[in-house]
Amino acid sequence: MTVTTPGRRSYRLTLPHVAHASLRGFLGGATAIWGVITVLFLAALIGIVTSLIGFPARDPDGSTQSPGPAGMFDVLNLAMSFAAIGAQLLAIVVGSDTIAGQFARGTIRASLTVVPKRGMLFAAHALTACGAVLAVGAGTGLVSGGALLGCAKLLGRPVPSQIMTAWLTGTGGLALGAAVLVLLTLALGALTRQRLVAVLVPIAVLYVVPIMMAPLAGTGAGLWASRLLPGTAMTALFSTRLEDGTVTVGTTDLPYWGALLVLAAWCAAIVPIAIFSFVRRGVTPTSSRSPRPRSPMQTAFVAASTTPATSTYQPAPYRVTVARLLASEWRKGWSLPSIRWIVVIAVLILIGNGAIRAASGELTYRGSTPAQALANEFSYAITDGVAGVALLLGAIAAILIAGEFHTGTAATTYISAPRRWQVVLAKLINTVLLGMSIALPGMILAAVLYAVIYAGRGYPPTAHMLSAGALTIVKALVFLLLIAVMSAGIAGLARRTVSTILTVAVLLVIGPALLNATGGLAKSINSPLAPIGNLARFLPLEGAKFYYPSLEMPFIDFDDSGIMHVSAEFGIVVAALWALIAAVTWFITDTRRAITTH
Repeated sequence: MTVTTPGRRSYRLTLPHVAHASLRGFLGGATAIWGVITVLFLAALIGIVTSLIGFPARDPDGSTQSPGPAGMFDVLNLAMSFAAIGAQLLAIVVGSDTIAGQFARGTIRASLTVVPKRGMLFAAHALTACGAVLAVGAGTGLVSGGALLGCAKLLGRPVPSQIMTAWLTGTGGLALGAAVLVLLTLALGALTRQRLVAVLVPIAVLYVVPIMMAPLAGTGAGLWASRLLPGTAMTALFSTRLEDGTVTVGTTDLPYWGALLVLAAWCAAIVPIAIFSFVRRGVTPTSSRSPRPRSPMQTAFVAASTTPATSTYQPAPYRVTVARLLASEWRKGWSLPSIRWIVVIAVLILIGNGAIRAASGELTYRGSTPAQALANEFSYAITDGVAGVALLLGAIAAILIAGEFHTGTAATTYISAPRRWQVVLAKLINTVLLGMSIALPGMILAAVLYAVIYAGRGYPPTAHMLSAGALTIVKALVFLLLIAVMSAGIAGLARRTVSTILTVAVLLVIGPALLNATGGLAKSINSPLAPIGNLARFLPLEGAKFYYPSLEMPFIDFDDSGIMHVSAEFGIVVAALWALIAAVTWFITDTRRAITTH
C-alpha cells in the first residue's frame, strides 16, 4: 500500500512504518512513561527491602543469620517474584489499552483509515507492545536483582557467581513472561473489544484463580491444573535453583521447557481467534453506542444533555429524589451486558470452587466432633469463592461509577440532579444492592448444591451444619457489603475503570500476598524485620476472617518475634474502616471536583 504525505514523497506503507508510528504513540503518552518509572522505582525498592530482610548485616562477632548459597536463590526468587508483579500489571494495562482502548475511545476508525489492512495493524500493535514490555521487563529484573545483590555486598555478604548467573537468567525469563502476557492481553482486548474485560480477566487468572485452587493443593488434579495456569509458567521462567552446583531454571513442578510449552499453548489458543475476529468483524467503537433511555429519569438525563446552551433550562416535571435516581441507576446497571457477564462469572466461581472441596475434600476433625468438622467444611466450601466475588465487586463499581466518566454519560446524570450528594448516594446504594443481589442467590445456590454433594458422599445434612452454613452466608454478605462500599468509593475517586480495578486488586489480592510472603521470609530466618508482615493485617482482605468458622483468638496479640495475630472481629473492623474512609472521601471530594470525562 502506498501513502502520500503533504510535502513529502510517496512511500510504501509497510509493517515497520506502522510499528514505528505505534511506538511513537506509546512513548508519547505521559501515562505510559510514568507507569514505566513507577515500575522501575518499585523494583529497586523491592530489591533493597528484600535484601535487608534476607541478608542482614553481620553481627559484631562475625556471625550472621543469612541463608547459605542455596537459600540465597530463594531470596533472589522472592525479589524477582515481587518485581514481576509490577511488570505484569504494566503489561496488562498496556495490552488492554492498545486495541481495546482504541475501541473505547472511538479512535479505531481513524487508525483503520490510515492502515486499512487490519492484520498489519494488529501485528504492528503487537510488536510494539511486546517490544516495549520486553524492555521494561528486562529493566525490572536488572534493577530489582541489582539492588538486591548490591545491598548484599554492602552488608558484607559474598555473592557467588552462580547467583549472578541466576539473576541474569531470571531477568530474561521475567521479560519474556511479561511480553507473552501483553500479547495475550492485547489479543483478549481485540477479541472482546472491552478494556475492562482485558484488565479483569488476566488479573483474575494470574492472582485469584491460584487462591481459589487452594483446596486442590497436594492432589494430583491440583498439581496438573496449576501447571496449566499461565501464572505458574511465567513464574517458572524466572525461578532458579542450585542443583549439583549448576544453575537450573524452572520450578520443581514445571521445568523451563514446560513453561514455554504452556505459554505457547495459551498464545495458540487465543491469538489466532483474536486476529480472525479483529479482521472479520465490523468496527463499531464502544464509545459511540448511545444508551437507550429505559426510564423517565434517564429520558430526562438525555434531554438535559441535548438541550442547546442558549435555551432556558426547564426543570423536570417531578421532584428529583434519591429513590428515583436509585431506580434509574438500577435499571441502567442491569441493562449493561458486562454486568450480566459478571453475574454468570460470579455464580460459576461460587459454585465451581466450593464444589471441588465438597466433592474431594476430607473432613479434618482437629479435635472437634464429626458434626462440627462437617459444619466447618460446609462453611469453607460456601465461602471458597468469596475472594473472587470481592474482586468482581470492584469491577461492578468500575463499570457503574467510573465507567460513566469514561463514556461521557456522567455529565448528564449530574445535570439532571443538581444536588450531587443525591447522585453519589444513589450510585453507592445501587452498587451495594447489585453486588448483594449477585452474591446472595449465588451462595444460597452453592449451599444447596454442596449439601446434595455431601449427602451423596454419606454425610447427610444436619441442623448444625445448615445453621453454620446460614451464619457463614450472613457473615460473608457483611464482608462483601463493606468491599462493595469501598470499591464504590475508590471508583468515585479514581473515575477510571482500569485504575479502580487495579487498586481493588492490590488491596484484596496482591498487597496481602506480598506482605505475607515478605513477613514469612523474614520470620523463617529470624530477621528483626519479620513484623513487616503485620501491615497485611491492616488491609481490607483481613475482613475475610470474619466469615471463617469461629476461632478463639484475642482481638490483637503479638508473639515473641513481634508477629501480630488478630481476631475475626479485628478483621471486619479494618474492612469497615476502609469502606468508611473511601465512601466519606468520595462524598466530600465529589462536591468540589469538576465533572470531567476521559
